[in-house]
Amino acid sequence: MMSPSIWWDEFAIYRLVDSIEQKPPLKIWLDTGTAEPGWTNARELRNRLMEKGWKLHRDLEYVEAEGAGHSEAAWAARVEPALRFLFPATK
Repeated sequence: MMSPSIWWDEFAIYRLVDSIEQKPPLKIWLDTGTAEPGWTNARELRNRLMEKGWKLHRDLEYVEAEGAGHSEAAWAARVEPALRFLFPATK
C-alpha cells in the first residue's frame, strides 16, 4: 500500500483489519509521505496490522518518507525498496 487513502469510506480499512480473526500469510508494504494530508493515519494502520500478528521488517514494512507528497514521483522513489521487500531475490 503506497500512500493509501485510509480515510476512504470513513476509514473502512481500519474496520477490515480489525475484523481479521486469523492473520493470512501475506507480506505487506505500507508507506506514506509526511507531506500528505492525514499521513499519520498510516501509523495507526501499521499498529492495527501489528496487533493482528504482522511483524515489522519480517512480513510488514512501514516507511514514512520525510517531506514526500501524494504523487507519482514520490511513489517512484519508493517502488524499488517495496519490490525488493515483497519479492526478495532467491538464493
